[in-house]
Amino acid sequence: MKFTDPGNIRTISGREGLLQMISIRKLFHPSRSAFMTLFVDTRSWPIVRLTMPEQVPDAEAQAHVEQLQAVYALDEPFVLFMAGAELPRHSPAFMQAYGAWAMASMDVQRRLCRGAVRIEPDAGLRAAYRERAAAAARANPQPYAYAIVADEVEAAELAGRWLASAPQP
Repeated sequence: MKFTDPGNIRTISGREGLLQMISIRKLFHPSRSAFMTLFVDTRSWPIVRLTMPEQVPDAEAQAHVEQLQAVYALDEPFVLFMAGAELPRHSPAFMQAYGAWAMASMDVQRRLCRGAVRIEPDAGLRAAYRERAAAAARANPQPYAYAIVADEVEAAELAGRWLASAPQP
């Protein structure tokens, strides 16, 4: 696999190239000849930071889903650290593309993602997130563990346990 880094106009190959491409701060969006902010950051691999925007413009929906696909294409175990919105509002194209991808990739999510953790320092918001997460898990089976914690230290400890205890693919 080869990727072109629009910031440096160079080609990088393989896993290293993919990690570099999905962790740069901006990604060229060809349909608008502009840059868009990435929401997947792999610089701390196997910790993958996913910052969900409040809204995803329809023109950027597929590019956002492709960032997720690129993480799973590495075919290596990882843990998601979630931040930002739970799901973007007023983003029908993203929600349709993300929903279709999520359903179609359930097996690979189950195999590679050891868990997802949301860091929320506010105890009240943590409780609210936990209630919504429990309700979602009752309604639809989740492909991986999900936890809401107070800080980065707790998240890192949990991620370490998940990565150490899970069987290798």
